[in-house]
Amino acid sequence: MSWLGWGSQERTPGGQAMAGGGRDRDGSGLPEPPATARYLRSPVNASGLVFLLIAALLYQHLSNPADASRHVAYPLLLAVLAIWARAPRWVLQAILASALVVHVYLHTQVVSLDPAYQASTRDRAVEMTTQALLRGENPWNHVPALGARASTGPTSILVALPAVLLLGRINWLSFAFWISFFGILLAWDIRRRNDTFPTLSLLFLLGLFGFAHTLRHRLDELYYPYLYLVAAYAFVRRGRNGLAGACLALTILSRLNYVFVVLAFLLWYGTSERFRWRALLRVAGGMLVASVFVVLPFAIVGGTDFLTHNPFLLAYRRSGIQSWPETNAIFHLLNEMGRLLGQNGMRVAKLLLVGFVLLMTTWRLRGVSPHPFWHMAVAAFSAHTLVLFTLPLDYAVIFVLPAFLGIALTTAVAETSPGNLDAAK
Repeated sequence: MSWLGWGSQERTPGGQAMAGGGRDRDGSGLPEPPATARYLRSPVNASGLVFLLIAALLYQHLSNPADASRHVAYPLLLAVLAIWARAPRWVLQAILASALVVHVYLHTQVVSLDPAYQASTRDRAVEMTTQALLRGENPWNHVPALGARASTGPTSILVALPAVLLLGRINWLSFAFWISFFGILLAWDIRRRNDTFPTLSLLFLLGLFGFAHTLRHRLDELYYPYLYLVAAYAFVRRGRNGLAGACLALTILSRLNYVFVVLAFLLWYGTSERFRWRALLRVAGGMLVASVFVVLPFAIVGGTDFLTHNPFLLAYRRSGIQSWPETNAIFHLLNEMGRLLGQNGMRVAKLLLVGFVLLMTTWRLRGVSPHPFWHMAVAAFSAHTLVLFTLPLDYAVIFVLPAFLGIALTTAVAETSPGNLDAAK
């Protein structure tokens, strides 16, 4: 899992390479395995925030007998004992990882199948559009059971194809997504030795930031593209720019609203020390080739119907929707602008607003952030408040996940600043 854990050389504010406890044989500045082993074997040194989150979770689960994830309380009690006994750090990580597995399993395989949450059509849209492709039909023509055309992108359909073909559902695919995502966070915690995994996993288990709504209403597929973006980051760092471009294309073709997140990634890359014009051409080439391979099967199956019924035209039509709730002065101003400019004028205004935010973010973070995830968090937040705000709860997590990735990549060392998520110096 080393390909997930490298990064730019970690330095102190004075510019010296960070001490890792071993020789820096590969020049990456990352701690050698002996330092990582010492980190895992060292006693748990949990912060007050970790205790608070565990207490809140225990109270939530123990006070609600009907809670389907109440079994998570048992590993949480073990976590308390591990902290009290000053057990090795890896013990606490293993306990929290097991709690995550139980929590995700119960929500993807039990809770999300409850009739109370079957009204959610996100996962059903993926499954039904995939079944349409298997029947040789255009997936984006009218789907009667949904009552509307699906906005699922071609990447999501191709990724879901094996699961739908074998099982008829994508529940296990969603399970694999969450386990992979938090596996990345755990891997980066271990490589960076920053004690971020306990806090991030507990925030997820507590259901904050919209995680509870996302799991219950089967909205997991909306966030699959973040795994492609992590892979794109990995390929850029290794100089595999064509593969990075392919991952960016897969992201956009999952759901077109991710175009802003990909733009943020490219702005980060354009201001990073690794930027080369020739490498950028390879990124563009990778995007082009991957786009052709992903879209071509749907163009062949759909024929001329694909030209008029596809997710790109649907996303364009939805971008003209102007329905911000009158809850604050900013949304009121946007509604007034929409009435004055009309749909086409407002589309341009939205792009200009988001573009301005991204440029200012890139300028502020240039030379500061060695990764694109803070850029991506700002892009996701801006795009889903200024451009798309029709279903705010459905996309509540879209800017939280890149923020989690950014926190997991902090260069803090646990021995000097245990549990401090702000120690990015």
